[in-house]
Amino acid sequence: MIIGRIKVIISGIRRRYLADKQNEEKFMQIERGMHPNASTFANSKFEGDYTTACAILRKQLNQIFPDSYHARTQAGYNPSHDYSASHSDAINDSSAAIARSLRAGDEIEQAVRLGALAIGLR
Repeated sequence: MIIGRIKVIISGIRRRYLADKQNEEKFMQIERGMHPNASTFANSKFEGDYTTACAILRKQLNQIFPDSYHARTQAGYNPSHDYSASHSDAINDSSAAIARSLRAGDEIEQAVRLGALAIGLR
């Protein structure tokens, strides 16, 4: 009875160890781009497309949602309003929409359009 319980515990520990080792190997293959099912990384130009799409949208975003430093030069500046919070929220929302769009296989222009829609532009 005790020996059977010890065998079960040892086999459980061994199974978890082997599973962790397999997961680590799979992760390393995905990082190197060698895993056959690395669909997450299928778009090898994602980073460049993402950077380009964000740069295209950034000028409009900065005009509509200025940070606190740039907002004080505009007419209707309200010192009690936290412009940086709305600026960072707009960046977060638009970049998430751009990333989702590019991961779905859309082109840069479509990603920019969806990023703009996410923050209420256009």
